[in-house]
Amino acid sequence: MTEQDEYGRLPVIPLGHAGTKTFFYFVLSTRQVVALKPTAHTRPNLIALAEEEDWSRSSMVRNARDGIDWDGLAAFLMARCREKGIYDPTRIRGRGAWRDGDDIVYHSGDTLFVNGRETPFEDYRETKYRYLACTPTLRPDKPGAPPADIDDLLATIETWGWQHSDLAPKIVVGWLACALVCGALRWRPHLWITGPKQSGKSTLDTLVTNILGDLVLHVQGGTTEPGLRQALNGDALPVAFDEFEGNNPGAQKVIDAARSAASDNFAPIIKGTPEGRPLMYQLRFMGMFSGVVANVERAADESRFVFLELRCRKRDEAQRARLDKALRHFNPQFGSKLLRQMLDALASGTFDQNLSVLRTAIRLVGGDERKADVFAHLLAGFHSSRSDTPITEPEAKDLVALLKSLDETGPSDEEACALHLLGHQIKLEYAGPRTVAEWLHELRNGNPDEHMATSVRDGLARHGILLDGKVVVVANQVPGVLRIYHGSPWASGGHWRMMRRLEGARAAGNRRFAGLQSKATAIPWAALMPDE
Repeated sequence: MTEQDEYGRLPVIPLGHAGTKTFFYFVLSTRQVVALKPTAHTRPNLIALAEEEDWSRSSMVRNARDGIDWDGLAAFLMARCREKGIYDPTRIRGRGAWRDGDDIVYHSGDTLFVNGRETPFEDYRETKYRYLACTPTLRPDKPGAPPADIDDLLATIETWGWQHSDLAPKIVVGWLACALVCGALRWRPHLWITGPKQSGKSTLDTLVTNILGDLVLHVQGGTTEPGLRQALNGDALPVAFDEFEGNNPGAQKVIDAARSAASDNFAPIIKGTPEGRPLMYQLRFMGMFSGVVANVERAADESRFVFLELRCRKRDEAQRARLDKALRHFNPQFGSKLLRQMLDALASGTFDQNLSVLRTAIRLVGGDERKADVFAHLLAGFHSSRSDTPITEPEAKDLVALLKSLDETGPSDEEACALHLLGHQIKLEYAGPRTVAEWLHELRNGNPDEHMATSVRDGLARHGILLDGKVVVVANQVPGVLRIYHGSPWASGGHWRMMRRLEGARAAGNRRFAGLQSKATAIPWAALMPDE
C-alpha cells in the first residue's frame, strides 16, 4: 500500500511538524514541500495546494452539507503530522546524484534515473526520501564518455602552466568526474586554483562550466553563505566560485560551508531564525574556487581542499585555435556522457572498488586518513572516467606516487598556534625587538652576559614564557601571553588547549611568571623547534 492509499488518496502526504508552530506536507501534484502554520489551514490555502475535487476524492474527507468540512480536514491533517513526529528535512532531496539504500539515484529535476534506468517519480516507491520536482538539468546520455575523449580532455588541461604538471591535470579531471555525482559520494573534496593574472584561471573556469552545463552553480567570489545555501536549496551540485579571495567579506563563512559540505556525516547544520524556529539544512556540493591567492587559515578547512597553482604560459595562435576547438568540443553533451560513465561506475560498484584500492595505497606510503579521503576520491574519479575496469594495485601505486609533488602541507592548528607565539616580537631593555624564538635561543645557548640573560628571562616571564632546561613553559592566563594571542584564532586562553596537542606537551601545574601565578603548559623544546 502506498502512503497515498494510507491516507485515503489525499492529494498531500503529511510529513511531520516543528512543535506546535508549523506542519509540513508533500504536495503530490507539484512534488513540493509546503509548511503551514495552524491558522493557515484554511480553505483558500488548502485549495492552493490541490483542487477541491482532489480533496473530495479522499475517503478521509468528510462532506458537510455545503461540501467539504474544511475545519475537520485541517484537524485531520495536523493530527496526521503529529503522528509522523518531528519533521526531518534531511529526507528531502533535490537535484543531483544520491545513494538511496543500495540504489544510485540521479535526480535530473523532472525525473529520476535509478541505477541508470529512467524512472518516473511516482514509480520509485522503495525509498524513505522525497525527491522534489525542480528545474530540469543535465541528463545522463548513452553511451558513456569514450576513453579517447577523456584522454583529449586531459591533454587539453595539460596545456595550462601547472606548477605540478604531472599531477594537477589528473586531479582536475578527477574533480570533474566526481563533481557530476558529488551527492552520492561519502567525501566531496574541493579544488582551489590559484595563480596570477593572465595565468588562465578564467579560461579553465570556462572549460569546467562548459562541461558541467546547467548542473553547475556558477557564482562570483562575493557570494555569501546564506545566498549559497538558498541557491542550492537541497540540491547536490558542483559549485564554481570565480575570483574568490579568502579575505573578501563573508568568505570565511563560505569556507565553513564548504567544510561542512565535504563530509557525508549526515549531521545537519542548525541555525536560528527571526521567527524563533530552528532552520536545519545539510549541504552537499563540490566547489572549485579560483583566485589570485588562497587565504585559508585553519587546518580543518585546509584539509578539505586541494590547492593547485597556475603559472603564466603564453599560447601562440595555433595553440589558441586548438584551445578554442576544445572549448567547443567539451560541452554539456560531453558532460552528459561523463555523467553516464560515473553513474555506471557507482551503480556497478567499480568506483567504490577503485576508492578502496587507492585509499590503501595512500595509507601505505604514510598518508593519513584525511589525505586518503581527499585524494582517493579524486584519483578514483580520474580512473573511473577512463576505464570501466577496477584499478589494479600497480596502477594505484603509480598514481599515488604522483602525490609526493603536493606534499607541501602547511602547519597543523597546534603548530600554527606555536608559531604565532614564537614569531611575536618583544623589545627588551638591552636590545632591540626580537622574536620569542630568538630570545629563547639566546637563553638556551647561554649568553655570557648575565645582565642580558636576566633581562631576557624577566622579559619572557612578563609575557608568560619560561625556559626550564629542555622544556618551554607557557602560562595559560597571564596578561602578557593573552595580549600576544589577542585577535588571533587562539584568543581568550584558547592557546594552551591547542598547544597541548603538540607531541609531548603536558599540563605543568601552577607556575610563577614575573610574580603572577598561573596554571601552565610544558612543551618540549623539540616540539617547538623540530628541525634542531
